[in-house]
Order: sequence, then structure tokens, then C-alpha cells
Amino acid sequence: MNKIFVLSGPTGAGKNTTAQALAKQFTRSAIVDFDAIRAMFTEPHHVPWDGEAGKLQDDITRELICMIANRLYTDNRTVIILDLASNEGVDAYRSLLHTNVFVV
Repeated sequence: MNKIFVLSGPTGAGKNTTAQALAKQFTRSAIVDFDAIRAMFTEPHHVPWDGEAGKLQDDITRELICMIANRLYTDNRTVIILDLASNEGVDAYRSLLHTNVFVV
């Protein structure tokens, strides 16, 4: 049965390495990296702590991640999301994803 995981932690904590190892445990899986999606913002690009503009870009990024993850999930894939997720970010994932979310 497919699942959705959110791997959270600071830069250098091993999220990518852990995600690769976890993905190998499933026949069909996909890894969605918050940083890769957020990098789509170019001009202006706001860092997360840059007031309302930074928060808006974070919110949009999580919405896009959830759209991608939900689609992959309906394709019977286990989805692993990489994000330095705050409590607010985890709450957003739990409300926008179509299944229970395992936060690690």
C-alpha cells in the first residue's frame, strides 16, 4: 500500500540520503524536494523569513508539492516529501494531502 512521508530536518541532516534509502523499500515511489519546487521562484525570490512575501512563497510551494504528491499517490506511488517543515508546514501537509501523512 502506498504512503506519503514528510522527511523534515535542517540542511545537512540527511533527508536526501534517508529518502533514497526509504524509496528503495517500495516498488513504486517518488521523492518531491521542497527546495527544488521553491527554486521555481526567480524574480523576486523571497527567503522564508522575508515577511509576508516569503511566507506566501512558502505557502504556494507547499500547495504545489501537495498537488504533485496527491497525483503521484493516485498513481499508486509512495511519496517522500523533503522539507524543513515547521508545525505550520506539517499542518498544511496534513490538510492538503489526500491520505494520512507520516512525518519523520
